[in-house]
Amino acid sequence: MNRTVQDLVGTEFRFADHFADMNLQAPAFVRMNSPFYSGERWAVRLLSQCLNRDAEWEWEPSPSIRDDAFYARCRFDSLEQAVETWNRANARLHGREGGASE
Repeated sequence: MNRTVQDLVGTEFRFADHFADMNLQAPAFVRMNSPFYSGERWAVRLLSQCLNRDAEWEWEPSPSIRDDAFYARCRFDSLEQAVETWNRANARLHGREGGASE
């Protein structure tokens, strides 16, 4: 079986400073594959919530009750898109609507 660079990449990422601080309130960026959509997608998770494309946190239901609308809202096409959306959510939380990260 031939391997690609993508095969070597981890499936869950955290920001280095959050990881070093053992911050349990830090988001996880998770690479996802599902039979409910084609290709690879990314989720941003924080405890029992996930980030949606509007940069808002919402409850993440168990897989058996997720619908197409949920996948469209809460799965990102790339890691870069997921991080950009997290930056918007983080800026909103800290009163910096421009999107700058901490």
